[in-house]
Amino acid sequence: MVLFGLMEELDSESLFHNYSIGMFNKRGFTSRGGYDGGDIERNNAEYFMELSKKCQLLYPHVAKVFEDLSLQYQSMAKEMDDQAAIAKLDY
Repeated sequence: MVLFGLMEELDSESLFHNYSIGMFNKRGFTSRGGYDGGDIERNNAEYFMELSKKCQLLYPHVAKVFEDLSLQYQSMAKEMDDQAAIAKLDY
């Protein structure tokens, strides 16, 4: 948590942006069946939302990074659900 304290103190938009990119890239690539939908992304969204809640009081800017990542993963989950639904219709 020392890192989060330093990030809050520096309050650099560039730092938060690059940290967000690093956290997103850290998750790596995913593989799933054609009809599986966005369960992987939903799990990632929940993970980042929990981190956001834990950081909210002491590290609000870091919490915002995690919240934004959660929202991004929620959007990706919906896209994957839509793709799976279309694949099922095509089959």
